[in-house]
Amino acid sequence: MAIIKYIGLNDLKEDEKKTIKTILETGSEKLERYIPNMQEIVIDIKTLKPEDKKTRRHILNIKVKSPLHTFMTKIGESDLKRSGSYDLTLACHMVIDTLENEIKHKLKTDTSAWKKKSNAHIKG
Repeated sequence: MAIIKYIGLNDLKEDEKKTIKTILETGSEKLERYIPNMQEIVIDIKTLKPEDKKTRRHILNIKVKSPLHTFMTKIGESDLKRSGSYDLTLACHMVIDTLENEIKHKLKTDTSAWKKKSNAHIKG
């Protein structure tokens, strides 16, 4: 089991802390299927507070360190829709899915999609 470090957790309420910890701990178990020797997971939580103070937007970044690779979700101005949300549970699930897709892509775990098809359909 990897060590999970949280950055920016103090800006959240107690029920939000509990929610984020349970979702991301189960998500880290999901990621360990692809990277069995994970060493550390760093979760950066940013809370954007608007002027009306009724709704808060949460932006999550995850960095996974293993001996051979380092995977992380990167956000920019165009990526705020994917990694940030007003709903904290939705933001957690979105960032876990994004990281899982990046790991699959980099480690090429889905080999069935890349297998060469036979040339039987080509007439020669």
